[in-house]
Amino acid sequence: MLIDSGAMVSCLDKSFVKEALPNATPVKWGEGETGFGGVSMDYLRIAEVSIGATRFRDVDIAVMDFTELNKRYQARGGVAIDGVIGADLLLRSRATLDFGNSLLYVSEAPKARDRGSRGRCTAF
Repeated sequence: MLIDSGAMVSCLDKSFVKEALPNATPVKWGEGETGFGGVSMDYLRIAEVSIGATRFRDVDIAVMDFTELNKRYQARGGVAIDGVIGADLLLRSRATLDFGNSLLYVSEAPKARDRGSRGRCTAF
């Protein structure tokens, strides 16, 4: 999985969906934009998505063909990806990126009334 906080919607590769969720039927969505240009996208509502121990319910995931995207990543020395964790999921959680260790820590976001430090950033 790729983490892209600039992607407004999380998405999965069509071939990954066929393999991991064989009974799923994506619904036509329309056109979307990626860093490599416009693409045709469908969407799929997934009842529950887990990132580690954190669960997200009723998640709308974009579904698209990652073939061209993966070719470009691999040409630049990257690895093929099955999906993108976008801002839609990151904003529903408390997420911390550990760039030094290539890790994403995710936990439940505090309840709205508990967000006393909302809007402040702390350098680390």
